[in-house]
Order: sequence, then structure tokens, then C-alpha cells
Amino acid sequence: MNSRRQKLGMPLLSFLPLLLPICTFLGTAIWQEKFMSQNFVASLTAYFSQFRFLERDSNITVPIWITTTFHDYYTTQSVEFANRITSVALYGLILPSVLAILFYIVSVYRIRDLSIEALILVSFCFATQLMHLIAWDTVRIWEYTILCAFLALWIYLEIFAPDKASSASRLLCLAALVANIMMHSPHLGIVNDQHTLQSRLLLYTPVIVGILLLMLYEGGTSMTERLSIQGAAISQLLRPTKGAIALEQPKPDAAFGSQRQLSESADHNNAMQQDPHS
Repeated sequence: MNSRRQKLGMPLLSFLPLLLPICTFLGTAIWQEKFMSQNFVASLTAYFSQFRFLERDSNITVPIWITTTFHDYYTTQSVEFANRITSVALYGLILPSVLAILFYIVSVYRIRDLSIEALILVSFCFATQLMHLIAWDTVRIWEYTILCAFLALWIYLEIFAPDKASSASRLLCLAALVANIMMHSPHLGIVNDQHTLQSRLLLYTPVIVGILLLMLYEGGTSMTERLSIQGAAISQLLRPTKGAIALEQPKPDAAFGSQRQLSESADHNNAMQQDPHS
């Protein structure tokens, strides 16, 4: 954003607001360890119990989640880190979207393979997986990687001018969309997607058709050329007209005609030489 503001001659924004979540994290951790009173959980539970819309004992569990220290979370959750980070099902949940976004970034910004820039990009997208060490909401943490990939794309677009996207990157994005339509995604670890496959396909059909038309339009090739075979329209190939048939008939060979004329001229000259009276 500052890069764009600098090009427009506008004053740059301060980076101090970015320190706010870091300071909040440190302040909360210090407060939980040093200054939280022993009856704070009981008072917070009594406060939440006043709201009737809280269901499934949320008035009891939420205060416990809020007041549990980061050290205690690390002690109880880090033992599950290896199982969570190697879950094949959760890789299948995020990889279509993440790979499509990363491949698009690499394509339009010409990032080299096995480079320091590529390493930073991938590390930025998967850094949120370290939260498995201190948190239990596994599905939501995995989906943060998709958010980070979008954030990386936004940063690149704000700073650098992109090149034209390749056809492969566009097709991969479309394939990722179709894969997300076909899969069921659990939300918050409790509620599953209630839409059937048929209803999801019906809802996303206009989107898929619009993307295909946009890809055809941005390709720079007219629809007439795309619907032709060897330069001829499909309708002409299926029902050729008389004029088209006449045009397709073979023409006399010009070289053969010239050779015939030369042969006739040579025969005439020979006849003139044999008959001196002519």
C-alpha cells in the first residue's frame, strides 16, 4: 500500500499499527502468567451465564479457553503436532486452493524454482501451521494457509506489476475451484457443509461458465477461430455448399501446363528445320 501511495505522491503510512497484535499477544501472555486472579474464571463464568443464547455449556468452556495460559496450551497440544501436520485429509482440503494461488504468483511474477524468494513465499503461507503447537482447532488452522496465500498474492499485486498469466495457471485455478466444489469442508470442527453435490454444482455452474468465457475472451482469439477446424467453420464442414465444393476441386498444375507449351514449341521448331521450303 505504501508503494502505491508513494507513486501517487501521498504520505506513507506508519508501520506501528502492525505492532498492535504482537503487543496484544505479549501483554495477554504476561497477564495470564503473572496477574490473573484465581477467581477470574468463576466470575467470567457467572457473567456468561446471564446470556441465554449461549448453548452447549459455552458459558463454562469459553472462560476456560480464554484463561488457559499459552504454556499450558503448549504442554497439552504440542504432543498432537505430528499427527495434525501430517493429516492427508487436511492436505487435500487446502492444497487445491493453495497450489493454484502459488502457481499463479510464480507464473505472473516469474519466480524461479528453488530460489530464496520461492522459499520465503512457501514459508509465509505455511507459517500458520505452527499454531498446532498451542491450539486444538485443527481445521481452521489449516485453512489459514489459504488466507496467507491470498495475502501473499495481494502483497505482490500492491508492490509489483504482474505479467500476463499463463494458460496453465488459469486452468489450475479453474481445477481448484471444481475440486473445492466436489469436496465437503468442515467448519469450525463441528458443522459440516449441508449442501449436496448436485446443489453445489448447480450453484457454481454460472461461475464456472463465466470463468470459461473470461478465459476465452482474454486469450486474444476470436470465437470464430476457436470454433473452426483448419480455418473452416464446423457448419461448412458438415454441410458444404456448391461454391465451397468448387473451390476445393483441384486446379490444373501450372508447372505441367508450362512444360506442355515448351514441348509443343520445340516440336514446331523441329518441323520448320526439316522442311526448308516452309
